[in-house]
Amino acid sequence: MYSKEFRESLNAVEAAREANIALEPARMTAEEKEKLLKQYHPDYKTSEFAVLKVGANSGEEVPHELCEML
Repeated sequence: MYSKEFRESLNAVEAAREANIALEPARMTAEEKEKLLKQYHPDYKTSEFAVLKVGANSGEEVPHELCEML
């Protein structure tokens, strides 16, 4: 029913299942999470923001796209 390649992959998954169940992933500290967020998440990357120069919210940081529209 399954191809040879799929069957081999399925056997590898089944063989590793018990070890994977027993594996407890390491928890990240708050500092590690913050570092990753600042590195990759657009809401945390300071390079993704610009300072508004006009309007009621002038001086606030907003995403570049919004700043360009205003």
